[in-house]
Amino acid sequence: MNIKELYEPVREGIERVNEKLNEIFKKDYFPYIPDNLLMGKRLRPLLTLYSSFAFEDLKEEKVDVACATELVHFASLIHDDVVDGSTIRRKSLTLNFSYGNHTAILIGDYVFSKAMEFIGKAKNVRLFEILAQTSVEMCEGEIIDEFLDREKRFELKNYLLLIEKKTASLFSACCEMGGIIVNYKYVESLKKFGKKFGILFQILDDLYDFYKEGEDIEKGKITLPHILFKEEIEKKFPEFFKEKNFDLSKKVREFLLEKGVMERCYEYLIPDFLELKKLVSELDNPIKNYLYSFIIYLEENRHFLFNEEEVQSP
Repeated sequence: MNIKELYEPVREGIERVNEKLNEIFKKDYFPYIPDNLLMGKRLRPLLTLYSSFAFEDLKEEKVDVACATELVHFASLIHDDVVDGSTIRRKSLTLNFSYGNHTAILIGDYVFSKAMEFIGKAKNVRLFEILAQTSVEMCEGEIIDEFLDREKRFELKNYLLLIEKKTASLFSACCEMGGIIVNYKYVESLKKFGKKFGILFQILDDLYDFYKEGEDIEKGKITLPHILFKEEIEKKFPEFFKEKNFDLSKKVREFLLEKGVMERCYEYLIPDFLELKKLVSELDNPIKNYLYSFIIYLEENRHFLFNEEEVQSP
């Protein structure tokens, strides 16, 4: 399955989301932001539009809520780059590198405020409450990330908690808010689907970064491959979990690939895929079929899911 097939039923909605987002950053007084930073997969608006049945009835409030989810995501990326001291994102210079941390934080705060403005247009207090609580969880995730790394607490439960807070919480909110807009009777199932999808999404993203020797390796980040093979790593590279070293990180990666780490990680994810399918089975058609297509796409393309040539939205 091609990723563009997932966008087709809500193409008009995604196009309207892109139009609204572009308008925000084309003001005369606004600093130049590379198109690469503004573009992306738009998965969060995509799930919001699907969950709100935008493929049948595309109302303005659905587009506004979808915009809000993407803006919260974008604001979190800007702040992440500041915290991590990153210089490159999506093949472009980060805002903190181009303009300094002060300006980057200002832009991030502005983007987050625009998200609240968009969610306010829907005139539904419950939507605002969900997005506000999600923002709290994402901030908690950042704090957890900082202190887990500082205290070297690299355990599976901590890794999953981190993903749940930083990534899955927003995916869950997208699906829940979409369902609430149309008073869908299975909102709770949509919410659970979004959470589980977000966890799978982030783990697969981490696996792809590990496989292609991306930024996580350069930063010495600990992800699922290291956690599942923690004992083997400690025996052969006892210093790995105590310090960040690029050369050492590369050696550990090569060692794990020889051990068949990718296959082991994909086996670990099988129950998650089964749980996703079960959650989708509780829904009605046509949304059942649409979300099932997301699962199939993840399964079929897990080895190259995040090929950078595929990730731009239509």
